[in-house]
Amino acid sequence: GVFDVDMSGLLFGTYFSGHHVDAGTSHFDPNGIIYQAVCTAGPFSTTSNAWSSTQTAGWDVGVFKIDLQQAGVQAYVINPPEYVCNEQPTAFNGSGNAVDWQWDFGDGSGVVPGQNVSHTYTQTGTYTVKLSGQDPATCNVSDTMQWSLVVDICSGVVDHQQDEKPFTAWYNGAGGIVLAFAEVMEPSVRIEILAMNGNVVRQYQPTVSGGQAVIQVGDIAPGLYAVRVAGEHPGSVRVLVH
Repeated sequence: GVFDVDMSGLLFGTYFSGHHVDAGTSHFDPNGIIYQAVCTAGPFSTTSNAWSSTQTAGWDVGVFKIDLQQAGVQAYVINPPEYVCNEQPTAFNGSGNAVDWQWDFGDGSGVVPGQNVSHTYTQTGTYTVKLSGQDPATCNVSDTMQWSLVVDICSGVVDHQQDEKPFTAWYNGAGGIVLAFAEVMEPSVRIEILAMNGNVVRQYQPTVSGGQAVIQVGDIAPGLYAVRVAGEHPGSVRVLVH
């Protein structure tokens, strides 16, 4: 059987009719393949090319081989993004062997076909992304994956000036975060990188030159972070590291 998310319903299932199963007629082999036998009498569920679909007298045996290693159609995302910036295109790439692909980004924009697509969120919030892949030629027909994604404002897209000494920050695409200060700063400042739960991930003390400083963040995992200038009024901006 193939079940819906959280076992909330049956999407696909097989049914073998018959009268009973004798003890010792169902086995697993060392590879996990199931061999099952049932006693039959009278009408029996068969495929169209079966030798016979009925048994008029006596007893017959129906034998089934169920190979659980046959995965059927698969649709999934490797390392699905947990945080993205609003108003910024984001690539979504499906993996697997599905024939037809559909994306639902949970923001009311409708279903988007295609294995690899780009989507732009226009509002901040938490959304459920759902990928569905189909192949009518397989036994399980379809496969789905879904996860929660946070969309937030990122500096470089929308300026956050929460500090009495406002600054902006953006990821330069090459492992560094660039900070630009609107006012004169000390030659050296202490920068804190925070995860979205408020925990400090890293601290840096870059040199400010010409109103800018660059910190190398290749040692932290991709994701959405808050960048804060430590001091009396520690305003912060958000940066997506990718």
